[in-house]
Amino acid sequence: MTTVSLIITTYNRPEALALVLDSALRQSRQPEEIIIADDGSSDDTLWLIEGYQYQATIPIVHAYQKDEGFRLARSRNNAIRMAKGDYLIVVDGDTILHPDFVADHLRLSAPNVFCIGSRLLLSEQETQKVFANKKFHFSFKHTDAPDKIKALHFPWINYFFSLRKKPIEQLIYKIRGCNMAFWRQDVEAVNGFNQDIEGWGREDSEFAARLFKKGLALRTIKFAAIQYHLWHPENNRASLPENDQILANTLQSSSIQCKNGLMQME
Repeated sequence: MTTVSLIITTYNRPEALALVLDSALRQSRQPEEIIIADDGSSDDTLWLIEGYQYQATIPIVHAYQKDEGFRLARSRNNAIRMAKGDYLIVVDGDTILHPDFVADHLRLSAPNVFCIGSRLLLSEQETQKVFANKKFHFSFKHTDAPDKIKALHFPWINYFFSLRKKPIEQLIYKIRGCNMAFWRQDVEAVNGFNQDIEGWGREDSEFAARLFKKGLALRTIKFAAIQYHLWHPENNRASLPENDQILANTLQSSSIQCKNGLMQME
């Protein structure tokens, strides 16, 4: 049986993380473990995680790193090093998961393929209601989100879509790391996420570019592996030009590995 590690990234948003953990622990097919990739949160997040660790029936691991700015790539690598699963599913700490989220990802997994699941963006008003009511049983009928058609759950539809391959340039900016799944052996082969990327932006695209170079195909999942993304203000994009250059260098390179990733490369 394929084992699954669910990796949840977070930074100083314990109220949202609690909702994500609640949804993760109510999956129709539970992961073998949950790993919190923590980019330097305060003690409020630590105490929250300890409470869930005490109550949960599956392991919840806290992969913490010191707060030295936005270092999402490094935080994910920390969690990946600790993960024991064959298949890794990465989500953000403000994305509530459909009850069949893990089951859908696993059902649609395939060798030499990585997947991007479906995401429904909630409005600021609806997000406030979620926090007030602590409810997250969303459906097409019960959400006011403008793209609520994405709340429809029809996983079988995906078998009619062909896998998406190169050219890289047509796909690379469509990558969303908030809902991404891949095999451990593939992430190890490309040396994980590029830790040279700090500040918001392009860590997902740069990682995916190296997966494409390795020969993987992308499956963009429709009407399945659904997550509901809680509203938040936009992140600071001051680092984007520098990160764009790192991505450009990767696209021009023939290597599938980054030097500063899961393992330090010569």
